[in-house]
Amino acid sequence: MITVQDWASLSRVLTSPLDIRLKQLLIERRDQLAEFEDLSEIARFVVVEPGDGRDSLERELGFSVFRNPVDGRLFGDPEFSPGWEWIANHGHCFEFVFIMDDSGYGHVVFVPNEPGIDPELLRLCQAYAD
Repeated sequence: MITVQDWASLSRVLTSPLDIRLKQLLIERRDQLAEFEDLSEIARFVVVEPGDGRDSLERELGFSVFRNPVDGRLFGDPEFSPGWEWIANHGHCFEFVFIMDDSGYGHVVFVPNEPGIDPELLRLCQAYAD
């Protein structure tokens, strides 16, 4: 799992051997948030990598993406609705955002659509992405 909490760590990630399409998305998000001197004031980016399980994502975020934070329903329940603000299918990856408080701070999670990614996480993304 790759976690980006500040501009310096984002710069390091952009020079790593990450998929070029994912790098481009990160560059777009960087440019959209450039007005903020400190990235940690507004967002944290989390990139799921092959082999990362749902438990490691839950530990990283501090909550489960498979559980609705309001009613506690789990993915698979017919009444389940995800707790994110939005999700997008970029083809090569999914991106979803959780807004955590009234300040607008959020977690931006990128889930590559590739072998080795937790199949249940991919099913969750595929079920709700536009």
